[in-house]
Amino acid sequence: MKKPVKIALAVLIGIVALVLIAVLSIPLWFGPTAAAVARKAVPLYTGCDFKIESISFNPFSGKFDIVEAHLSNPNGYDAPEAFSVSTVHVDVVVGSLLSDTIHIRDITIENPFVSYVFDDAGSNNFERIVAYAKGKLGISEKQDAETADEKKTEEKKDEGAGKKVIIDRLAINGTQVKYRMLTLPIPVPTLTDIGKKSNGATFSEAVNSVWEKMQGSFTSIGSGLGSAASALGDGATNALKGAANLLGSGKDGAAGGAKAVSDGAKDALKKVGNLFGK
Repeated sequence: MKKPVKIALAVLIGIVALVLIAVLSIPLWFGPTAAAVARKAVPLYTGCDFKIESISFNPFSGKFDIVEAHLSNPNGYDAPEAFSVSTVHVDVVVGSLLSDTIHIRDITIENPFVSYVFDDAGSNNFERIVAYAKGKLGISEKQDAETADEKKTEEKKDEGAGKKVIIDRLAINGTQVKYRMLTLPIPVPTLTDIGKKSNGATFSEAVNSVWEKMQGSFTSIGSGLGSAASALGDGATNALKGAANLLGSGKDGAAGGAKAVSDGAKDALKKVGNLFGK
């Protein structure tokens, strides 16, 4: 799977995980407080500006909403944002909040955007953000590996313990990924009946289920994204060769050079269109 699409998938899974954490901790979790904390905590641990319009939960209707969350890129990148999402809407069966299995009718995430871009030194934006966060938390690579091992052990211990969740429907609409010069739509499959067969899934089981079901779809998309970037690069090279001919061959070669520039650009766009048009 190509790296930018893996990053996009990880970000989307991260959103789902945060939603589940919020829902599983209701009614101790309060929207306005969380929004205020996020506005302060996210910049502190990422080194990037973070804006969020609102987080709200209505305990009577079971509606939970996040509106307009935007994480800026570090300085030195041509894309202003690393990540944004217009809305996250969750519809919970209110009566299930006090039971051992929380029933979520719907999770709909609208217009998530992820950029995967590079600075002049060749470092990508997410490497910079993660490195900054680890530095603030004082996490070394060794500690990171130990934490991962501990997490796996804890997941095995806690399997079947605590609250569980059933998700009738999970939809992620309008996903876009910016990779270098390209910004492309990424179709994400709508998932249904998560945790239903087992009468409820634990937090880790639900997240793993979403990851596994999306991964196959994202693998083929990642291959296409890499091919599109290559196709666009080849077309741009042909266009530049045509421009060189236009400048170097005088008046008699001007028409041929101009045609080569045009053909190169058209060829690039056609190849990208063939890969992603469907």
